[in-house]
Amino acid sequence: MSRLPTHLAALALAALAPSVVAAQQPTVVARTSEAIAIVESVDQPARAAVIRLPNGDLTTVRPGPEMRNFAQLRPGSEVVVTYTEALAVETSRLGTAPVAAGAAGARAVRVRVKVDAVDLGLNRVTFTTASGEQRRVNMQRPEMRRFIRTLRVADEVDVTYAEVATITVRPPR
Repeated sequence: MSRLPTHLAALALAALAPSVVAAQQPTVVARTSEAIAIVESVDQPARAAVIRLPNGDLTTVRPGPEMRNFAQLRPGSEVVVTYTEALAVETSRLGTAPVAAGAAGARAVRVRVKVDAVDLGLNRVTFTTASGEQRRVNMQRPEMRRFIRTLRVADEVDVTYAEVATITVRPPR
């Protein structure tokens, strides 16, 4: 529904920040929100609709084939939009390449960051992205505070961020 954040690793770590278990299995944390929106326009051949969110913002959604009632959408239709963001974090084995992320009906990005510093007193981690940008993130969630206790300088961390939007056509009032 929305664009992926420009500084994906920093925003994702700060916002959702999950833990990693000792067996090096990724842990997924998700956040879901729901809103009633109004369809502004529909492009049936492109399978795209412009909807107005409750705050007045317009956004384009392109539902996948799982939305069987897309042909029912008309300007003025009231729809329920469910938006889910998910984040998985896991330490990576040194020397391995990041694995591409993807899921049906979702937009996903996987990036690898390198840990530059961990300040447990301030619950802060500093890392460098593959493009060379250095970020410092204060960890808010307890899960991430536990996760950063497992990190050491020079560790590599794989961060996978995914977003999914689903639309349900509401019956007329």
